[in-house]
Amino acid sequence: MWPCLCVYVAITRGRVWLSSAAVQILLLALLIAPPQTVAPTWAVAQAAWVPLLEAVDLDWVERLHPAASVGPAAHGRLLFGEPMQDAAGLYVRVPPRDSCTVPEVSWALRFLAARVRREHPGGPELVVGDISRCGGGRFPPHRTHQSGRDVDLRYFLLGVAPGLYDYIFVTPTTFDVARVWTLVEAIHAHDLAEVVYIDVRHQRALHAYAKTQRGFTKLALDPILSWPRARRRAGALVQHMPGHHNHLHIRFKAPVATAAGRLFTSATARAFLRALDLHRTGKFDHVVRRGETLGMIAQAHRVDLGALMAWNRLSKRSVLRPGDVVEVHAGDTPRVNRTRHGRILER
Repeated sequence: MWPCLCVYVAITRGRVWLSSAAVQILLLALLIAPPQTVAPTWAVAQAAWVPLLEAVDLDWVERLHPAASVGPAAHGRLLFGEPMQDAAGLYVRVPPRDSCTVPEVSWALRFLAARVRREHPGGPELVVGDISRCGGGRFPPHRTHQSGRDVDLRYFLLGVAPGLYDYIFVTPTTFDVARVWTLVEAIHAHDLAEVVYIDVRHQRALHAYAKTQRGFTKLALDPILSWPRARRRAGALVQHMPGHHNHLHIRFKAPVATAAGRLFTSATARAFLRALDLHRTGKFDHVVRRGETLGMIAQAHRVDLGALMAWNRLSKRSVLRPGDVVEVHAGDTPRVNRTRHGRILER
């Protein structure tokens, strides 16, 4: 039941959250539930959590609720996440809207950057690419990156001019095997990630370096690298994935955010995100799915088609593609607004 304890500590942080006895009782029930009742207990928590949040002012919820990574990496959401920030030895090359994550991942990236910098003073920074959109969900062209735990990093490179942060085609002469190995070894030693995707050609270089320069045996490398047994192997941290020759991909564990995310379903997370967006800005984003038209989107959210086109500067001839973002404003959106009793309504 340690995930429940993590959620409880993260939410309360030594304070009585809004003096809400109901919230405290729910979290303590999750904490003390016996193992055989874990699944039913989480089901009860999911049913009760959003109604509890609905009864509280959203400004307070945003301020006090821990970040929540909801659902799997390929079908997830991110609640209460924050954009990744630059730090010593770490540079974020994407805009804030594409680098939202949870505190555990932010801490892990800073720790890894500091670890590499300590063992290899000077040299290039750890360059962070796409993580997740604020709110999570689909993030083209990625299939994953939906719940704030998937991070793209540029490989450490040799001979790169300071201040150059673009992805560059990696060759055997530019691949900084020593720094990349230090990064991978730290991830494995501290059990920070579920999986790391690295091209098999770079795995080969890492394997040779670890054996010849760091004294690792083949047996010790088995739980770290899939190569040389296979490109992808169950039980190994590092897996091959096509398209990862110029950057690596880490899926961090983030147990606190994952446990908090279990208090939401995909549907309640989506509805809650829309309510938050409406509360903050008076509008929310709709991500276009395959086959959707402007008319279908307007009908789904009960808004006027002409108004929808005006908000997004579109015409009847505009072509929508999967992954496009359409703004829907608060006017005539009763199915996402609160009722007079404060409840959040879903589609």
